[in-house]
Amino acid sequence: MIKKQDSADFLRALINETNVTQTDVAKKTGVSLGLVGQWLRGERPISVAKSLDIEAAFKIDAAKLSNDVFLVRNAKRVRLQK
Repeated sequence: MIKKQDSADFLRALINETNVTQTDVAKKTGVSLGLVGQWLRGERPISVAKSLDIEAAFKIDAAKLSNDVFLVRNAKRVRLQK
């Protein structure tokens, strides 16, 4: 299970390693700069929708930001196999 702090650490690494700013993350995901700060401090979880927005904008695996992304993707695979 991904903890809020683990997703915060992953997002922080993304920001540090790609020279992306918190403002860039906020603009590309359609959230406030304050919410990005809350994500980075582990105060708020990153939703599935915003994890997918981050994935699309920065070409990373959204499942590393939210457990629910992993669950949703696996549920779709199971339904397709039936």
